[in-house]
Amino acid sequence: SPWHDYLRLIPDCEPVPLVWPEDEAARLLAGTELDKTVKQDREFLCEDWKECIEPLISSGELGVKPDDLSLEKYFAAKSLLSSRSFRIDKYHGSGMVPLADLFNHKTDGEHVHFTKSDASDSDEEEDGDDQSNTDLDEEGDDDQNNVELVEEEDGDDQSNASADEQSTVENSTANPSGEGSNDEDLEMIIVREANPGDEV
Repeated sequence: SPWHDYLRLIPDCEPVPLVWPEDEAARLLAGTELDKTVKQDREFLCEDWKECIEPLISSGELGVKPDDLSLEKYFAAKSLLSSRSFRIDKYHGSGMVPLADLFNHKTDGEHVHFTKSDASDSDEEEDGDDQSNTDLDEEGDDDQNNVELVEEEDGDDQSNASADEQSTVENSTANPSGEGSNDEDLEMIIVREANPGDEV
């Protein structure tokens, strides 16, 4: 798999309430809205596993050990998705993006955002496509050529970060082999510097 190295770096499971022992979750979450949500999520995942995964195990078509697709491992996989995936845009939906999942996601504290890469822009222009480059953040803003206005935690506004504070990292998740340019390549733009320990 092209994702082998990335998958080796992530843990087997994240200790989110969904995978806590039921008695511990009931005790610690009693009286909270999260208690109800976790119970509903567990019920939904159990039903989903029974309807979708259990028949695959029984059929033997996948040629894997039943333990490899156990309910416990299904919950563990869900814990990774819930802790690391985020909405990229309407087209790409949600996903786990290598490198980007290292960032701690803080509402209104943007340090990075995603855009289409310049390679895909030039390809579109060559094809005579008049479609402008579209910013891929959740709000769907189309002002991608300027670094977005970023609100500092102390309330000061910062716009158009200096060249030292801006850098781009091409994200080749859409083309894992790294061969040639791909219309779906994304670019991660670092809007401003972040110090160790900062929430970003």
